[in-house]
Amino acid sequence: MAQDDDGPFSVRLAQILLVYADPTNKSGLGDLRLAVRRGRFPWLEAELGTCLREGLLTSESWAQVTGLHDRAGCPDPHRLRQLWHTVFPALPHPQD
Repeated sequence: MAQDDDGPFSVRLAQILLVYADPTNKSGLGDLRLAVRRGRFPWLEAELGTCLREGLLTSESWAQVTGLHDRAGCPDPHRLRQLWHTVFPALPHPQD
């Protein structure tokens, strides 16, 4: 997994989550699914899968990578599960 020297997961993954998994962006997950189907973010499946499987996305790691020091913008576990199943509907969730 491409990872930033200062955090447990990559800045590019944080950027994707900030943009597409923001609960205020109602079309975000659908937009991300379309982008992935069109060949954008070819690294996302492996990187997000590893992150979820290894439990790397915590409130603390999110704050470290994004600079958001409260839970603002941090996807909750339900939202992350929804993200996975929306973007990769044919694949089992990495923690299943």
